[in-house]
Amino acid sequence: MIILALFVGIVYAITLLLLASKWSSEQDMSGTISNIHSVSLLVPFRNEVNNLPEIFHSIEQIDMDHMQVVWINDHSEDESLEMLVALIGKQSSSFDHLVQTSSGIGKKAALETGVQRATGEIILTTDADCVLPRYWVKEMLRGFKNLGIQLVAGPVLSKGGNSFFHNFQKIDWASILLVSNYSIKMKQPLMCSGANLAYRKSAFIAIEGYAGNRAVASGDDEFLLKKITSKYGASAVVYQNSPNCLVMTNAHKDWASLFDQRVRWASKWKAHNRLHALFSFMPALLQLFWLGSFTLVFIDFTSGLIALGILWTLKLMAEWIALGKVLKSFKYEVPMQALLRTSLIHPFYVIFTVVKVFGGNYHWKGRG
Repeated sequence: MIILALFVGIVYAITLLLLASKWSSEQDMSGTISNIHSVSLLVPFRNEVNNLPEIFHSIEQIDMDHMQVVWINDHSEDESLEMLVALIGKQSSSFDHLVQTSSGIGKKAALETGVQRATGEIILTTDADCVLPRYWVKEMLRGFKNLGIQLVAGPVLSKGGNSFFHNFQKIDWASILLVSNYSIKMKQPLMCSGANLAYRKSAFIAIEGYAGNRAVASGDDEFLLKKITSKYGASAVVYQNSPNCLVMTNAHKDWASLFDQRVRWASKWKAHNRLHALFSFMPALLQLFWLGSFTLVFIDFTSGLIALGILWTLKLMAEWIALGKVLKSFKYEVPMQALLRTSLIHPFYVIFTVVKVFGGNYHWKGRG
């Protein structure tokens, strides 16, 4: 049992280092966007009155001569709509701002409403609680230099201070980016984020948008990724991870809201095919392994204690190297103490999320 545990630990460390080997944030400036004639940015929002000013001003500073911006109101219950109309009205803009009310309920319905009104051949999407970098659009458009590319995914990290909770979220995001980048570059796309996504409108129409998964609350990004991959092949999807592509999203203020978001994300597992659903449970199985590793001391105290020390040293060092590489590429340094605490807490965090997924209860933006 001890030898088997050590073997699993070594495989885990090697896997993380392999994922990190495919992470490169070097900017490819060789691409041209001269073949892109029109761009539409979709921003669905619901109850975002406190976030709209920041996302609006970050859009206004984007380096583009012209762009359509479609704001889709997902039936907000606060003063989001009034705030947005006021922001647009008091500032002259080189962009065409269009405000729409979603024709249905939920983010997917809002996005489909936006696509219907979009005039751009390339559609970008983000969330209303995000901040966009100045050269974000141009950098994402470089991904379409090959006419066969249908979808470009980009990185997202949480904003926030230097508390442990904020660092935990950054480290958690780094693990998501690591897997997203690796899976896309290895032509086996698994995940992406709708907060930083671009695709051809023609591709969205060709796959009939979210037909077949509209009833699933989340997954506007992953289902789209899967459908485009299925129709056009894995080579039609690329990942842009230069600093100019990094979208920052609000950090959660408490553990309850963080769990609600993660449960919402994970709850779509049943709508995927069996292989993807099985892969979705791999993180949970790994975390069970790390929690179970403490039982090694009951098999043979001395040998088990040594093995436990080796296992967790492997875990910490591999995570420090791999996740640190992702964060450093965006000029973020996470203290070793924060990584150590995250590594210890993360197994409980993942298992608790899985338990809540099967419980089926979460609340998000005023909806259950």
